[in-house]
This record gives sequence, C-alpha cells and structure tokens, in this order.
Amino acid sequence: MAPPEQRFSDAAMEERFADPKRTQKLVDALSDMDAVVKEAGQRLGLPGLYAGVVIDGALAKSASFGFRDVAAQAPVDDDTLFRIGSITKPFTATVLMKLRDQGKLELDVPAERYLPELSHVRYPTHDSPRITLRQLLSHSAGLPRNGSYDSSRTDRDVTEAEVLASLDDLPLEYSPGTSYRYSNSGFSLLGLVIARVAKLPYRQAMRALLFTPLGMTSAGFDPDQLEQSHLARSYGKKDGTWLLDEHYERLGASEADGGLYVSGRDFAKFVAWELAAYPPRDDLDSGPLRRASVREMHVPERLTLLRVSAPDSGDPWVSKTRAFGVGLAWHTLSTCDFEHVVHHDGLVDHYASSVALYPDYGVGVFLFTNGGSADLGGIGNELVQRMQKSGALTQRVRVATRAPQLDAAMDRLLAVMHRWDAQRYAAMLSAPHQQNVKAEDERAELAGYLALHGDCTRGAITQFVGPTEARYALQCQRGQLEMWLRLEAQSGLIAGFSGVSKGVAETPGSRAAAKKALALFHRWSAQGFSSLFAPSFLSEKETRDFAAKYDARHGVCSLGDAIERDGNGWQRFAVSCQHGNDVLSIKLEKDRITGLLLRPKDTDARCEAR
Repeated sequence: MAPPEQRFSDAAMEERFADPKRTQKLVDALSDMDAVVKEAGQRLGLPGLYAGVVIDGALAKSASFGFRDVAAQAPVDDDTLFRIGSITKPFTATVLMKLRDQGKLELDVPAERYLPELSHVRYPTHDSPRITLRQLLSHSAGLPRNGSYDSSRTDRDVTEAEVLASLDDLPLEYSPGTSYRYSNSGFSLLGLVIARVAKLPYRQAMRALLFTPLGMTSAGFDPDQLEQSHLARSYGKKDGTWLLDEHYERLGASEADGGLYVSGRDFAKFVAWELAAYPPRDDLDSGPLRRASVREMHVPERLTLLRVSAPDSGDPWVSKTRAFGVGLAWHTLSTCDFEHVVHHDGLVDHYASSVALYPDYGVGVFLFTNGGSADLGGIGNELVQRMQKSGALTQRVRVATRAPQLDAAMDRLLAVMHRWDAQRYAAMLSAPHQQNVKAEDERAELAGYLALHGDCTRGAITQFVGPTEARYALQCQRGQLEMWLRLEAQSGLIAGFSGVSKGVAETPGSRAAAKKALALFHRWSAQGFSSLFAPSFLSEKETRDFAAKYDARHGVCSLGDAIERDGNGWQRFAVSCQHGNDVLSIKLEKDRITGLLLRPKDTDARCEAR
C-alpha cells in the first residue's frame, strides 16, 4: 500500500547567514592560523601536523607544520595522506545509511537478519532485545570495545572468519539499548553488513557509494596502494626521539572501524558535504546520501556524559558545562557557546585525528598528525575561538518568504489595537487563549502600545520560528515596536502575542529603582530592602544571599542605557560591572519592585547564571 501524499505548509521560509561578508571575515580571523599550528606542533614536539577549516562549503583555510617524511624532509601539505583511525566510522555509517535509504536494510530490526553470526552472542538477561544496526551505530549494543581477534597484526590482514569467530559465545556486557560503551568491534561488524547487503567488498562499496560521488580520489585503505609520495609516515616517540614506525596495523576485515587514509584536501570535501545538509530546504537532494539522513546521524541517540568543571577565578561556571552524546557513529556536544557540535577523534598506528562540525554555523575544523595522541581538539578549539571573537561566527537566521496566515492575523490584531472591538477581538483568539487571559488586560496592553507608538502597520518578519510563530518589526509613528505573534496550529487563531518597545520613554520610576537595587546589592541594608521591594518579592534573606553572590562575582556595577520595555511592565537596562556586562530587567508596582532579573549580556539565555 502506497503511503499518503506528503503535504507541505503554505508558509515558506529559508535560513541564511545575515552578513554577506561573513566568509571573508572568518578567514581574516584566522590570519595567524599558520603561527597557531606551528606553535602547537613545536610545543607538542610533533613530526607533522595539518589543520583545515571548512567554511560555507569549501576548504577556506589550511595550515601545516613539520614533515610527512622526516628523513626526506618532505613537508606536510593539503595532499598529504594521513590514516584517520576511528573517524573512519562516520564514513562507514554513511554508506550503511545509504543502503537503508535504498530500502536494502532496516536499522531497527534484529541485525542478525543481515549478519546471522550475531545470533551466536550470549545476552545477559532473558528480556534482552536482539541487537539492531541502530545500536551498533550508536555504541549501545553491549559489545566490548574490541573483538578477540588481533587487529594490531602487521604481517597479514585480519580475516572475516576471525571477526565472526569473535562472536561465538560472546557474553554481552549489558542488555542492548540500555547503556553506552564505545565499540570498535561493532563497527567492524557493520563493515561486513555493508559488504553482504551491497554485494560488494567493503572497500569497493565505500568507493562506489561515497568516495567517488564526493570526488575523494585520494581515499583508500591499503597503504601499499596509495600514492607513496604523499603518504605521511607515522612516528612513535622513544626516549624523547621520534622513530619511524614501518609496521602498519593490517585491519583487513575489521577496517570499517578505523582503517581509512585520506588527504586534508579530500577530507575537506567530506566535511563540506556533511555541513551542506543544513539547513533543511527545498533544493534538489542530489548527494550520495539524503540530507535528512545526514542530519539524522547527527542527532544524539542517548546522552553519555554531563561534565561540570569547577569555576576558575573570574570565569562563570556555566562556560564549563558540557553535555556529551552519541548519534549514529558521530558524537555530539552541547555547551553554552554551541548548542550542537558534531565531532569524532581517531588514533591508530601513531596517527591521530580530530574533526568538529558546527552545523548551525556552516563551519568545520579538522586536524591530523603522524605523531601520536596529541590534544588536537584543543588546537581546533583555539581556531574556533578566534572566529568567535571576530563576531562573524553567527547562526543562520530564518527568513520568511511567504507567511500568509501570520500576516493576516497580525493585520487583524493591529486593527483592534487601533480601534478596540471586544467582539472582533474574541473572534480572533483561540479557545485556550481566551480561557487563560483576561480581555481587559490585553486591551490595556494594546492601548499601552498605541499610547507609546501611535498608529502602527505590519512590517517585515525579523524572526521566523515557523508557520505559526514569528516576530514582526512594526512600522509606527514613534519608536520601534517588535511584536511576537503565535497562532494555534490548525485553526490559525491567535494563541498569544507580546510586544517589546524601543526608542520610547522608560517605564516611570524604573531607572531610579534599578539604581537603588544595584547600590543595595553592593552595600546591603535591611531598611533599604523593605522600602524598595514589594512584599510579594523574595524574602530578605534570599535577596541578601543573592546580592552577596552577585557582588562577589561582579564587583561595583552602574546602570547604563535603557534597552527596551515590554507590554507586561518589564523595563530592561544595560549594566556595566567591574567584572562583566549584564542586562537588568525590572518590574514595578506602586513604585516598588515586584520583579528583578539579571543575566549576562552576551550569554545564551539557556545557560545564564542567576
């Protein structure tokens, strides 16, 4: 039975970077990248180091240090071939997802359908579900980190028979799908699945389904068949000296977990293609894997770690909070600076590698070395911080190209703002909104906007959340009024609105009250508290404790310019402190403070410290 026809919204939008010069600004921010890479290579004592930064679909900047071959004094460059170890896993997973999209396999059925030998493992409990491909992809199948076969052999390849024999009577470490344990052996099995389902040897399947479509001509698995003049030799350190390691691990049938060699130039093509899956859009989907499937691989299947480091002196603790997860082959990271980072590291034969994708920003950073387990991620972070400081590393903005339902609702709302009509107003509201708000309160709010701004007409959408929610910049006689509008999804009736006023008079009494509050936080007075704050505010002890912590962290603060006020009585001011800049929001009732919020000016609200 054919699925029903897919339907689409009447609204149309696109996501794009607002600054047309952002690419050049980001490249300019990396003007000292050569020096950064050289300093890191010298500090870590590496034989060779390569770094690449992909911006907006291309290798925008690269830098290298040292030699691919120390004896020959052959320098590292864009065409130098490095073994990238476990970063092979996302490549393997991509081809597996390609086979899924072709209808040749399913991720959520027992994997023994494609690899019957998996039926030989021993499950820990009678209620354990059978291992699936999704669990193998997300390191949650219960398999050990490594198989019982010797993947470090240098005299011959690991055979398929050895990989499969490692499953015989293998006791799983936990019930599949209940925990996370990084597993190389799981990805070795996925390579065998690819070969069987594609009816091609793993290497041929990888080349036909991924490397060739992306133009990755340098990519390969057998070092003897690679361009020797470009191959980076690996070096191990002994007694402080780098020694050539001429014995490469011959992973053979297990190479799907870490055997790939590739140049920086070609790896950048893979990174650019991964980033090109963003944002979702109507363009022709012509890559080796559907964009939606690439994005699916980047979504955490489970969280693996929450890390909160102790605060450094003068450094807000929130910047040290990190949430780690695992998607399909890829690992994920969420911080206060970046909500969605997709990353992976690799280490094999003294080759180390690291890649981090910033999909919301169109940027990817990767590093390779032929000299051991260096902190490559730290070097990459240093490059990202340079781009951050430039101010050009911003997310895309959603721009509505067509939003007829929202436009019509905003026009109706402005009509009743200019001339109140209770009956017309009630008719445009959703039932839940009518039940949760008082019409007189919203009439007063709209009247307040009219008094401040005069007549207003609908302007451009400045932030498009989706077909039922957006922010408009209204065109008014006085000041600027930005209005959020949210509609009920099916009916199109108004489910909520709120306005923010700029360039108009401050809320009466708010500046004086805000100044007194900042002074009180620096020098506490019980009498000052009782005269300034309403009884409905926090208790004196709670407020005093907060004030002491705030003063210790920020020092003396002074009130700056008014930023905006909203229709619910909140006035916002800029605050300058000895240690940081904040935004103070204050709400008064009968000249006493009923609400007060302080948050860092330049920190994402989801990570603000209170």
